[in-house]
Order: sequence, then C-alpha cells, then structure tokens
Amino acid sequence: MSPFRWLGLAIVFMLLVALPTAWAHDGHMRAILIAELGATSNPLIMQGMVDALDAFGYLDRDDFDAFMRAAHGDGIEITQGGIELDAAAARLQIGEFIDEGYDIFITPSTTATQLAANATQDLDQPPFVLFVGVDDPYGAGLASSPCIKLPNVSGTQSVVPYAEVVAAVNLLDPDITTIGTLHNSSDPAGIAGAAAIAEIAESLGLTVIARGYTDVPTMSVAAEALVSNGAEAVVLPSEAGAAQALVSILHPIMSDNQIPIIAADASLVYSQATIGIGSINFYHWGVNIGRMLVAHLQGELDLASAAIAPASLAISMGINLGVAAEADVAISQALLDEADFHLVGFQSHLTEKGKQNIWQVESMRALGDFLVQFATPETYEFVQGAALPDLTLGQAEFIESVRCTPERIADEQAALDAASQ
Repeated sequence: MSPFRWLGLAIVFMLLVALPTAWAHDGHMRAILIAELGATSNPLIMQGMVDALDAFGYLDRDDFDAFMRAAHGDGIEITQGGIELDAAAARLQIGEFIDEGYDIFITPSTTATQLAANATQDLDQPPFVLFVGVDDPYGAGLASSPCIKLPNVSGTQSVVPYAEVVAAVNLLDPDITTIGTLHNSSDPAGIAGAAAIAEIAESLGLTVIARGYTDVPTMSVAAEALVSNGAEAVVLPSEAGAAQALVSILHPIMSDNQIPIIAADASLVYSQATIGIGSINFYHWGVNIGRMLVAHLQGELDLASAAIAPASLAISMGINLGVAAEADVAISQALLDEADFHLVGFQSHLTEKGKQNIWQVESMRALGDFLVQFATPETYEFVQGAALPDLTLGQAEFIESVRCTPERIADEQAALDAASQ
C-alpha cells in the first residue's frame, strides 16, 4: 500500500460522513495568517485573495492596507506573520498563532508550507494550510496527487518556465557557451530548479557550472567559483531568498565581472537581476485561494477535501536596463522585442508586447495607486485605465475543479498504484 493510500481513504470517509459548515455571517471570526519566511511573499498574492473576497461581499477592497498587508471584513480577517526557518522554532510559532485564533495559514513558498504542514500534522484539530504557487508539492512530500495529500493541506501549484529562462541566454548572446547556476542546498525548489536548468542547458549544448550554498558566506564562495570557472552568464532558479542574495552578493560580484544574471522570476529585475523571466500568476493564484475561501465561507467546499489547483502559466519577461549598462552587457534588439517591460531606474515601462499581455496588465492593475511608485507615468496611466475582471464569473466551475469526490480519489489512487508497479 502506498504511503498516501490511507490519506486517500481518510478523505473519502470524511466526504461521506461530514458536511462542510457554512462560515458566512455565523458570528465566528475566521482569522487567516499569511505565514512567510521573512518578507518573501508577493503582494499580488494577497491582493488577489482580497479581490476575490471583495467580489463576493466579504470585505471591501478599498479598506485593504497594501502596506501593512492586512484586511478585515465580514467574519474574516487576514494578517501577515513571519515564521522561522528552524523547524523547532517554526513549530512553536505556529502553535502560538493557533492559540491566538488563526485557523487558516496561507504559505507562499515550498519551505514555509513544509514547516506549517509538519507543525500541524499531529494536532487533533489542525488548521488548514493553503499554499500558493508551490512548484512541486509532490516532490516536497505534501501530496502524491491533487487529492491524495496531507489531510489539512491544499493550494495552488506553480510552474516555472525554465525552458524559456534558459532560452534567454541565446537571445542575450548566441556566443555564450558556459553558464553558471547556484541554489540553496536546503530548498527543494532551488534544488529541482537548478537540476532543470542544467538539463535544459546541456541539451542545448551549453556547459553548466553548478554550485550550492547553505548561508551567506557559502553563497559568496559559490558565486566567486562561478566566475573563476568561466561562467559567461548566471541563471538562477526560483527559490526563497533569491532576492536578498541578488542585492547583497550576486549583483556586486557579477556586475564587477560583466556577467549578466538571468533569474527565473520576472520581478527579480527589481532586485538587480539583468533579466527576469517567470510566471506572473501571483495575482491569479491569490484569486484562486480567495475563491476557495469564499466557497468554504459559503459552506460549498471543505478545505480538507479541496484538491491542489492545477498549474496555469502566463509568462512575463523584464529587463533591467540600468543593471545591464552598469555591467556593460549589451541587450540585443531581439531580447528587447521579447520583453514585456523594461526597468528604467526603479520604474517599469510596459512595452507594446507587454500591453497585449493581459496577465501582465491585470497584475499591475491590481496594485492600484501603489503602482505609481513602480511604473513610469505613461505605463501607470495605461494600466490604471484597465478594468478589473469580474471575479464572480467562473466561480462554480473553479470550485468543481478542486473538489475531491470519492470517485476522483479512487481514480487518482488507481493511477498511482499502476505507476508504482
């Protein structure tokens, strides 16, 4: 019997004997904590959650404090709190949050999700853990399939477009033959991402120099090793802590050696990556978490039986023109044409391609007036003129897509059993 079969059977039992309890207007305040490692979560995740809850009347979008990342509404409150990377410390913190009344944890990274899941598995009435955009929940030990999973864990899966990330090396400079990559040796997302980068790059005939790190000193050593071993460009996987590493260590070292940095996250151009390519589904993932919360508030979905939402993928490319100039890295016209936005100083400018990218525009529009700090006047005016989507549309279809029926669980278990033979 597979290690997750008993979980599947347990979920079937719950589905047959338990009915979800409606939360709406029942006088019980549901406290939701966005539990993150430091300040790593993307603000668009919370904005998407808020917009979905606003669309169904649970809170007012205009009351959302984008700076404090706090929202309060009808029977629901959302706040942000940090947890430690150390498992024992995280367990204590999560226990304190539970004592304070938090019964839903939103975790915006693989590591945060693992910490929260591990800290709650032995509780009699564990809080729900909803992860956002985890690359590989199956490899991370959170699930074997969308419905065969840890009983109190669900969320939205992400896909990192590593093929497009590596392809940017040739767009940047077709004469590059050797790339470097480094990753956090304790981060499953970083490990898997570095392996994907190496596999794709080697299939394209590139030589790959890979290094791991465990902390700031070893990160610096790893970065210097990439330089001394002849890396002509550095390609970074999507992992927690990449932004801090870029600003404090990688950018200074690579800029001094005229080596461009290509990151698997478009937003990391704000953290001094030369080029960022990645999914811009942060807002959409937040919306989907909000949709799940709405359905649970309305008594239509038990989060314990909610499937992991299938991955969706919309790609954006950003180029930091200032960082490129500082490192004397030439940006080809082909690459400029492929980009959705350019960074001018610390303000983004949407290209014509970017204006046609509905995901790009929708994500920027979701920032509201906060966007004025991060966009050129022309881009700000264009984005502010875009309309927010009607998030009530498609709610029923989405909820059905994440509903784990006994039949679906049985089918997934049969597929897992067949694959293991």
